[in-house]
Formats: sequence, C-alpha cells, structure tokens
Amino acid sequence: MFTGIIEEIGKISKIEKSGNVWTFTVNAPKICKDGKNGDSISVDGVCLSVTDIQKNTFKVQAIRETLEKTTLLSFKENRSVNLERAVKPTDRLGGHILTGHIDAIGEIIEKSKGETFSLRIESPLPLMKYIVPNGSIGVDGISLTIKEVETSSFKITIIPYTTSFATIGIKKINDKVNLEVDILARYVEKAISEKREIITSEFLKEKGFL
Repeated sequence: MFTGIIEEIGKISKIEKSGNVWTFTVNAPKICKDGKNGDSISVDGVCLSVTDIQKNTFKVQAIRETLEKTTLLSFKENRSVNLERAVKPTDRLGGHILTGHIDAIGEIIEKSKGETFSLRIESPLPLMKYIVPNGSIGVDGISLTIKEVETSSFKITIIPYTTSFATIGIKKINDKVNLEVDILARYVEKAISEKREIITSEFLKEKGFL
C-alpha cells in the first residue's frame, strides 16, 4: 500500500527488453539507502518489486500486461519518475490509500500558467463515476485533490510544494499519466451493487410483496 506522498524523484538509467519482460534500472540514492530486494516501490504510481539493489540504483521488472496498461510502455532512458516505498504500519497516512494498481491512462489536455497552476486531465469514461469534486485521485503516484469534474475530464490544482518533490511540474499538454481512483469508491460501488442484486422482483415475489 502507498500514500501518494512522493519520497524521491528517480531517473531511469537503463531499460533492458527481453521478450515480454522489461527491466528498468532506476537511479535513486535515497530509496536505495535502506532498501532491499523484494521491496514494493511505486514508480510513477505503478507498484513494482525490486529485483536487485545497489548503492544508488535498483532494478524492477514489468511484464507486457503491466506495460500496456500503464505509461511504462512509453518510458525512455533518462526519464524522471516519482518514487514511493510501500508504507509501514507505523507510518502516518499523509495522502490517501493507493494500491499501485493503475486503473487507466489519462491525458493532460489543459495546463494553466503560474507558480500555482491547474491541470485538466482527460480520463476514460468508465472511470469518471469514481471521480468527484474534493475527492482524491492518484496521478503518476501522487495523491491529489480533485477540484472540478466534467463529463470526461477533471481538474487538479498544483501548488509549488508539490512540484518541488514530484514530476508533475514538468508535465505538458498531451502528456500521458497513470491514474488510480480511490479504492474506497470501488468498495462502496460493490457493496451497493450487491445489495441491489439481492432485492430483485423474484426476491420480492418470494417474500410476498408481488
């Protein structure tokens, strides 16, 4: 589990492709300082497991399914990425709960100017039912608050502090981003849908209401 509070901006130093598996070498001195093989790390919001760790770099692998469902497929060497290690039970939950399982790829369609700026992100329609004003969303692994919602897009506001520790400040119009909606919204939807399935016409007939 992650919180969406980025620990370090890392840099992809090498990408190795072998069949359906890509191996990414990431330069990240802070993350590597007390990391170990098997650790779960959010890389631009995608939960990946460390396969090898050295003094300043670590390696993670992604299979084809993960590559195609996220922006990992478009990664190039020297790309900057947001990094966060899995939260410990004793850590403060500063952002919101993120699983590192990306729901969809969004696209930045508007960006305002200024030190504090807003981004409008287009999202696949099936995801919009989970996106509400003042709710939370993970964008490239960053926990952000939703300001406005339209039919197929939403707006977020980025303050200078956020750009100082994450890559969101260098994003441009047409850039793709990983989106993860609030997992609690999915649980609520499931609970409501299961309740509705129970109260069917057959159920009412059986109980003598029809």
